[in-house]
Amino acid sequence: MSHPVNTAIMEQIGDDVAELTTTQIAQELELPIDALGLKAFGDTPQPIEGNEILFTGYDILTYDELFDRLCTQRLEEYPDGPQ
Repeated sequence: MSHPVNTAIMEQIGDDVAELTTTQIAQELELPIDALGLKAFGDTPQPIEGNEILFTGYDILTYDELFDRLCTQRLEEYPDGPQ
């Protein structure tokens, strides 16, 4: 069950992260950037410039996956942690 404070914090974090590019998110998550792709594959949404697919080592991550990871990390690092 979500605490209302967590919901408000996560919305603010989401707004902040939404302004970042794939490269900026990868750097903050300390992920190596082997390549960035603009070609959709499988059931992934069509990437756009700035929100590319990240190829790093054996991982292939969409912008949405990176977005979720960074939001979660920032929530966990938030002062006093998640409520």
